[in-house]
Amino acid sequence: MSGAFPRRVATAITALALAIVGFASPSPATAATNRYVEGSDPAAKLFDPTKVVDIQLTMSDEAIANLTQSMCYGGDYQPGTLTLTTTTATYGPMTVGIHLKGCYGSYRPLSQKAGFKIKINQVANQTLLGLKKLTLNNNVQDPSMIHQALAYRIFRGMGVAAPRVGFANVSFNGQLYGLYSNVETYDKVSLARWYGAGQTLHLYEGSYGQDATAGRAGEFQIDEGNTTITDLESLANANEQTGNAWWNAMSTRADLKQMSAMWATEFYMGHWDGYVTRNNYYLHSTPNGKFTMLPWGTDQTFSWQPGYGLDEGPQGVMFNRCYNVPACKDLYAANIVKLKKVTTSLKLATMVTAMSSAIDSSVEADPRKETDSGTVRWYQSDTANFVNTRLASIDNWITNNSVGQFTTSLRRNGARTVVSWTAPDSHGLTIDKYEVGVKRGNIWTTSTTASTSLSVSHPARTTLSFRVRAHTATGFSPWSEVRTATRG
Repeated sequence: MSGAFPRRVATAITALALAIVGFASPSPATAATNRYVEGSDPAAKLFDPTKVVDIQLTMSDEAIANLTQSMCYGGDYQPGTLTLTTTTATYGPMTVGIHLKGCYGSYRPLSQKAGFKIKINQVANQTLLGLKKLTLNNNVQDPSMIHQALAYRIFRGMGVAAPRVGFANVSFNGQLYGLYSNVETYDKVSLARWYGAGQTLHLYEGSYGQDATAGRAGEFQIDEGNTTITDLESLANANEQTGNAWWNAMSTRADLKQMSAMWATEFYMGHWDGYVTRNNYYLHSTPNGKFTMLPWGTDQTFSWQPGYGLDEGPQGVMFNRCYNVPACKDLYAANIVKLKKVTTSLKLATMVTAMSSAIDSSVEADPRKETDSGTVRWYQSDTANFVNTRLASIDNWITNNSVGQFTTSLRRNGARTVVSWTAPDSHGLTIDKYEVGVKRGNIWTTSTTASTSLSVSHPARTTLSFRVRAHTATGFSPWSEVRTATRG
């Protein structure tokens, strides 16, 4: 879906791309900054997206011969060595396990730009700065080479457990394979940072149309936890309900506030290869059986610009169910509003510039990249344009799902005046309150009510003015037109 930009055009627009993104082509060391380092753990420095570390992998001929090189089948880890060098230290060489990663679209054999999974604890109890595994993505489906680092930062900003991402120049048996994204692996180490030690019962990997529906729980790959999947089966059975029955069943099994944040963020970045199409995602359960959803496979993001609703093609069952239940759509709408604040505060275009500059010399030196350097820079500038203009889509959804101005009426009831109205269209959201403004003299006061009328004391020989607005998860509607009543 993100096919390579035509090379004959890329060269002509390279200068424009440089102007938009603002490259200075510094070395990784001079471009380094700690602004984007998250976490206080020893490994945090490996996931600074404005630095490039060096990773050297070696394997014997025998180990290579035993290495499974079939698409979608990583096989057993084979022995090798790893040496990792930062600007300040060298770690290794250490004995590790290595296998190739990738499936449809991203898989490459060793003769090309292979992706790698590294098992640090191939030697019992061995870690690298506390890490047990490394995931080195080859970026062949991301011609910008920065999408994963940017995407997962937005997810984390939304409170969704997502990997940190750094960059690495990777060599294999002395040959430079090029620039890789060093994506933090979902395992007991990273999950403990998000959920706490001992709070992971299972981590299930979903792909290729898999969803938590009855009879399909056994299709998920178990990445963490034992083979007893009663927690996932319970979630899948609950997901067969609809309407409020679904809400009641799912609320005890899933953190729908967290999941709706995940879905909103996927739509924002145009993650067509995630749960939106039931492909790359994870389901995490805690010992009490509560599920959250985690993102994956974000290399092909920041191109498609969908809306945020049910008219955007095939989607996961849980999202569809949620969107049609007011209590759940309220959570989703609140996350859409939060998304606007988060994406603004993260200064994403600035991050695009910082990362692009930091990796520029590594992009140039990458001998196995599948797009030329000018094309890479074009996609980086296009990503900056995407995040600069994407806020409008959030505003559109909020506007289209907000309560509009509505009409009120007044009637006298003895010494009181009653202002009333018909409940306006709330677009499937819950109107949690109405705010009624009453003007006495030159002063407005407000009261809140959950009903569609309010009775107000109206002294003799006075004039009162009234206005009303509704509140949902998207915010307040416009005030109604002011109506005035005079008591003689």
